[in-house]
Amino acid sequence: MVAITISEILAHVEDFERMLAGYYANLSEQTDQAAVCLVTDYISRHRYRTIEALSKLPPDQLRHARDVRLRYRPHLPGPECFDEIQISPEATVEDVCRAAVRFNQYLIQMYRQIVRQPIEQRIRELFENLIRLEEKDELTMKKIQTFYG
Repeated sequence: MVAITISEILAHVEDFERMLAGYYANLSEQTDQAAVCLVTDYISRHRYRTIEALSKLPPDQLRHARDVRLRYRPHLPGPECFDEIQISPEATVEDVCRAAVRFNQYLIQMYRQIVRQPIEQRIRELFENLIRLEEKDELTMKKIQTFYG
């Protein structure tokens, strides 16, 4: 059993989202396809949506949440996720959306592992909210994929 704090998890998520934003920004620079550029721009702003969700918590609750230690370390997504999903500059919107959905699923899986642990209700609600945000992003990507597919 290896304890990890919510703060450490949020820092890891921030790093993952930063890698994700960089990955899609780089892809956007490599393609001339306007639709792909629009989708990659939307995805690269993912981090700002997470920050916005966290900022809705009162500062004292957020400070408390960051200090909470989880009993079990969830599987933290990282660079290996990018190895599994390679997108070329010739990718279609459908390809980009499919990869984005997969990245969302990595985060959802991690958040669900956290929610299943014995944690305070406020912390559980925070991660349930993050799950809903990721699921909303996933749905948006699927709609875009259907529109362009």
